[in-house]
Amino acid sequence: MTDTLTVQSITIADKAAVEELYSAYGRCDSAHAFASLFLWKQDMDLSLYMTPDVYTVRSGWKGENSWFYPCGKPEARLECVETLIRSGCRRLCYLQKEDAEELNRYFPGVFTIHESPEDSEYLYNREEILQMAGGRFVKMRNLYRRLQKEHEITTAPITEDILPAVRDICRQWQQNRGKNVSLLWEEPTNALLDNWNALEARGVILRLDGKDWAVSAGFPLSEGVYDCCLHNARENLPGMTENLRAAFVGACPEHVGQFNYEEDLGTEGLRLTKERLRPCAMIQMFTGERSL
Repeated sequence: MTDTLTVQSITIADKAAVEELYSAYGRCDSAHAFASLFLWKQDMDLSLYMTPDVYTVRSGWKGENSWFYPCGKPEARLECVETLIRSGCRRLCYLQKEDAEELNRYFPGVFTIHESPEDSEYLYNREEILQMAGGRFVKMRNLYRRLQKEHEITTAPITEDILPAVRDICRQWQQNRGKNVSLLWEEPTNALLDNWNALEARGVILRLDGKDWAVSAGFPLSEGVYDCCLHNARENLPGMTENLRAAFVGACPEHVGQFNYEEDLGTEGLRLTKERLRPCAMIQMFTGERSL
């Protein structure tokens, strides 16, 4: 048993091995999914430790000696945590309730566990997005219909020949939101579009009165769940979010019933928007801080 974990850069070549473990032992969160790790590896300073039985990720963005809770076979997962403890791990991130219970059961008193709402992920129901039925969705339904009434809206699936138009929309979205936001999203967006087929991405482009106006895209997390990691518009007109969400969801396979719109990163604007869109559930995340 080693006292340290040797990490490596995250590359497309790691996709099959990570996804095999994620499919067998993951909890269908976006944080541990290969595509998320690959897209955010630069901005969040992520590096991968992996064996045939388990993987974990070191995150410089989360602080010194901070790691994702391991994903893999139960015995290998616990051995990985034990090694992290010996190597001075200060923080374990992206724990779900079952992980937090496991950590307390096998390593009592080593970590102080607290809820991390900024890491918790928002889930939305397919039929609710498409139908917007009932009182909970009356405002969204009205915004959706208003944009439909005022403009001619068409959509098309994103294919390789459309990717230049997608990049143009994303560049304008970033420019409209200033330097700080651009720095946070530019690299993940480029990584998604540069590796579109390899990541098995799917998306739609929305045209407003014939002009390429907005894009939404994501990737599969499981047989019945898709992640939505890209949602950009040249200008976010009233009703644009509702129309774009419905277009993306409608373009995904019919057996996909839930959509993960990821965490809000502790950003108030993102949190308010995601709450306004009426999630059907949350994936509650926790963090384990090394006890002093």
